[in-house]
Amino acid sequence: MNYIRLLALAMALTASMAFCLAETPTVQSDVVFDDFESGRFDKWAVEGAAFEKGPLEIEGLDSPRAKAGSNADGEKVYSPGHQGKYLAHSAPDRNYGPQGKLTSQPFAIDRHALKFLIGGGSSPSTRMDLLVDGKVVRTASGEALHGVTERVWDVTEWKGRQGVLQIVDAASGGWGYVAVDRIVLTDSLTPAPWEEDPKDFLTLRTVQPGNPWNNSWVKDPNAKLLLMGDSITSGWNGSAFKKFCANRSYVNLGRSMEQAAHLMWRLDNIDCEGAQAKLIVLMIGSNDGACNFSSQDVAAGVAGVVGRLRTKMPQAKMLVMSILPRGNAPKDKQQAFTKINPIIAKLADGKNVFYLDICEKYFRSDGTVDQALLGDLVHPTGKGYEIWAEAMEPLFKKLLDEN
Repeated sequence: MNYIRLLALAMALTASMAFCLAETPTVQSDVVFDDFESGRFDKWAVEGAAFEKGPLEIEGLDSPRAKAGSNADGEKVYSPGHQGKYLAHSAPDRNYGPQGKLTSQPFAIDRHALKFLIGGGSSPSTRMDLLVDGKVVRTASGEALHGVTERVWDVTEWKGRQGVLQIVDAASGGWGYVAVDRIVLTDSLTPAPWEEDPKDFLTLRTVQPGNPWNNSWVKDPNAKLLLMGDSITSGWNGSAFKKFCANRSYVNLGRSMEQAAHLMWRLDNIDCEGAQAKLIVLMIGSNDGACNFSSQDVAAGVAGVVGRLRTKMPQAKMLVMSILPRGNAPKDKQQAFTKINPIIAKLADGKNVFYLDICEKYFRSDGTVDQALLGDLVHPTGKGYEIWAEAMEPLFKKLLDEN
């Protein structure tokens, strides 16, 4: 009887192992469909004038530019975030008039995802499409930034079928171009991890030398509440704070023109041991976005600051603010509202890091920016600061342990 039981158990285990092995998904290595490093559109049919000169050749790393593609004013064509020496670019000489299209050879969709780098205009007229059976099933445009950023398409439902890619420039003027680089078939649906590249942060201005802050606040027993950020923070309207946050002292460490890397540098160059802070309010990233950093990099910069602050002052809770609108673009075209804030919202853990989104409060009902609240379309007016202060007040009572 024992023998029979052991035999049955062995058979069951063997069947179970076979089932598990059969169910284990096979992860295949990535396949680069095209990275344009041949310097030719070998896998593409070229239509129109926009792509007739072939892939754009980039020379240099810190200041990439077209090898022979500057206009009469000597302006450089560049594309931060590109990989290698070449990329597909529909305006290699900064002439945004020509239009055209690249159509790829058919290829087998044999992975779960398609990853690629894309830049240029945010209009549907400048885009890359994936076609299956002649029908567009995925499409992507740039972010109207001077650079390319990674996108990931889940193509699992078309696995085993053939696809065709089209890179389209059907626009002229302004952001009338599209740039695409490194198209990869992969089984990973996760974007590549962001890696901090310090030189990319210094396009606005260099970090000011000397004492990063007057550090008298570090051991000040009244410095329970710290405000950190750029000129939007440094310009805090005191009357607004007193109106909605009465009887509460704070230290304003905002600094004009600040970017995420500048703030991280300051944190790396100050001794915060013994800091009395219980709560840090952080709004950073507006200047990074204004300097054409991608939405992913702006959000990653904010995450980097949060990480530094958690390390330097682990006793303090953090209130991460949404980035405010910038410029007169409508709500559905605002980089902060549509792309950056949804990413930085994920930094909140509900224990040490909290997130407060006030971006939408600065739009009118028709989706346009309310200049009564953002006078220069960047910085809040007195009323704009009152809205911010009022929104924070309930969280202050909770996070500062006030009765």
